Amino acid sequence: MKIQRKHVLVAALLISALGLTSAQAQEGAAIRGSYVSDGPQFEIFVSSFASEIPTSRILDSRYEPQFGLRGSFHLSNNWVLEGSVSRYGNYDVWFADLSAKFYFKNRGRVGVYLLGGPGYLFGSDAGVDEATVHLGLGLEIPIKDRFYLRPEVRGMALMDDLSTSDALFSLGVGWRL
Repeated sequence: MKIQRKHVLVAALLISALGLTSAQAQEGAAIRGSYVSDGPQFEIFVSSFASEIPTSRILDSRYEPQFGLRGSFHLSNNWVLEGSVSRYGNYDVWFADLSAKFYFKNRGRVGVYLLGGPGYLFGSDAGVDEATVHLGLGLEIPIKDRFYLRPEVRGMALMDDLSTSDALFSLGVGWRL
């Protein structure tokens, strides 16, 4: 797998976000907000596949970014239900998924979570309509009372061929109502 510049950029952003968060905690700086919300949350995100699978079965240009929207609702301090839809580059290729998120840490400012669930890949440029499954790990880092950054990594596989899988790296900016 050849490492692309954007993968290095995403990794640098993740490391920077972690460093900023720990530096603020060490200095005792108050980070306003919390990852626990009483209502819905919405975010926009950009993501990229780590390698050529599964998009190589579909498209020639495998490193096009995905742009998408997510919406979620906290069912409790630890459990969240989330739906997302994203478009692959300038192609008519769409991903939609439903995730259950579990927050490992239910106090403090930064949320660490595990998520997973079913999804669907479709579109005229995709040439397929296939069910997917995903599993991921991410952070929710408050930047203001109601705004947050969300770096995340997910593994995604096609349901009919679990050996056809890939990793997605994403960075989202969200807003809590």
